[in-house]
Amino acid sequence: MEFCPLAQSGRPTPKYVKFYCRIQHLWNAAITIREFPEDWQAETPKKEIRPRTNRKSTPAYSVTGAMIKQARLRQGISQRQLSTLLHKSQSWIRDIELERYKIKPKDVQLLASVLVDLPHS
Repeated sequence: MEFCPLAQSGRPTPKYVKFYCRIQHLWNAAITIREFPEDWQAETPKKEIRPRTNRKSTPAYSVTGAMIKQARLRQGISQRQLSTLLHKSQSWIRDIELERYKIKPKDVQLLASVLVDLPHS
């Protein structure tokens, strides 16, 4: 091993001193390297960058959130009243009307059973 100023000659050297000396040696070697060979780093394939998708979901059926809101307002029902009729939360009604959630077929039928003007598929 190379000379280490922390290691004293004639005495056993503790393991941490040997480890420290090795680290110092590697650090000094890394600092002195100025040029790397051309093939020192293998070419890695770059990931394909996909464009971000719109976070709002599109309705899975022909019934949109705007249609639900229009039918609800035509009947004079508030979101809270509609939520109690459907046994759903008011925030669920709001999110369906804002098209944050996809409307499931059973939910379309449930909405159509309460909202008369709403077409169902």
